[in-house]
Amino acid sequence: MKRLLSLITASIMVFSLTACTSANQAPEQTAAPAATAAQTPAAEVAPEPATDAPATDDAEQTEIRVVWWGGDTRHEITLKAIDLFEKANPNIKVSPEYMGSDSYWDKLATQVAGGSAPDVLQFGGNYPDYVAKDALLPLNGYFGNIIDISNIDKSAIDAATIDGNTYGLCLGTNILGIAFNRTMIEAAGVGFPEPGASWEDFEAYCLTLAPKLPEGTYPINDASGQNTNFIGFYSRQMGTNMYTSAGETKMTVETLKNFFDLWARWRSEGIIPGGDITAEYSEESTDQSTLVAGKVAMTLLYTNQIVSYQDAMTDELDIMPLPDMEKNAQWIMPSQYFCINKASKVQDAAAAFIDFFVNTPEVGLTLKNDRGISSNSEVRTAISAQATPIDQKVYNLYAVLADHTTPMDPNVPNDQEFTDGFKRISQEVAFGTKTTEVAAQEAFDFLNEMIAKK
Repeated sequence: MKRLLSLITASIMVFSLTACTSANQAPEQTAAPAATAAQTPAAEVAPEPATDAPATDDAEQTEIRVVWWGGDTRHEITLKAIDLFEKANPNIKVSPEYMGSDSYWDKLATQVAGGSAPDVLQFGGNYPDYVAKDALLPLNGYFGNIIDISNIDKSAIDAATIDGNTYGLCLGTNILGIAFNRTMIEAAGVGFPEPGASWEDFEAYCLTLAPKLPEGTYPINDASGQNTNFIGFYSRQMGTNMYTSAGETKMTVETLKNFFDLWARWRSEGIIPGGDITAEYSEESTDQSTLVAGKVAMTLLYTNQIVSYQDAMTDELDIMPLPDMEKNAQWIMPSQYFCINKASKVQDAAAAFIDFFVNTPEVGLTLKNDRGISSNSEVRTAISAQATPIDQKVYNLYAVLADHTTPMDPNVPNDQEFTDGFKRISQEVAFGTKTTEVAAQEAFDFLNEMIAKK
């Protein structure tokens, strides 16, 4: 276990040496981009917080609102973590607000615009969009005061920092991988896929697997529009970074056409479902997953998601690297952050909640790796000592990829809008209403529109 823990730590250090950014917001995911001056307002000085955490005597109780997205498993364990916080802080009452990722961003945008957003906000890699709106409170003034960062990886702090101000604390780190149903594939009798195989070899494997699966079942889901981090990964493999720290794209129309062509070919070969089945499943939670529904043997998944997906299935799951691992195009990313609403009237209490959530081993043991591998070294040690078999598979993936990750790219500005637009374009290709050539040009133009919009 010590060797495993060191490998996990080493893989996170690969991220920490250089990483400040990622490629996209995804349902469970995303990394924090390093913003440029064009993306963000001028640096501001964080307000001086109170010198002590909120009192725990008989003072009047303070209420804070905390919002997050996720599935049922996350909601249940987060509520348990909140119970722990309220017991330790009896003068703070937490009012939880939670929902699925499909409705989260629209509601949050409306709340922020209307001045009614909760005090503690869960964000992914699109948090700079809200820094640009002057909606988030810099946390620097709380560090070493209400918020202890002594055991938190420097990479996690850096990833949430813009122009010297840190706007959130990382709730965990993630890697994007391919989850596969070991039970289903074993029954097919074709052996398991080779981890990190080339795109060509992976396609050949899927063609062998397809006829051995039950009728109406496919080797893998259509992930062409599922996750724009995946597009960023593919683009990096082609040497055309989707978005850079210089605030520009290296993506080309040719790269996008090759991407759409690959999925169109897989659709025609029966490797992935047609557009009608794909449209039925958003892939944003277990109850909207083709993998859980038994429609596919493999799917694109973040490491923090696999526990809840395994809990939703009786078949055994595993997870492996994305294709062409040797090209070192993958990255370790912060999955989510807790940030403080700048308009909050109870900022000290909100800071105390974030500190407890990120730094308390008992909370870590309650949440496990649901939001990713903890960025707190003490919490990480406590969780790894009680690793379940499915947790062990996540640690194994980190170990395999320890020498095959490189620094993240920034999220595209207006990240959620870009994600939604790219998904629409990919669906039009899947339904045959748009050619891959037209789709590639439209996606390229849309990408540049999002960058110019900032």
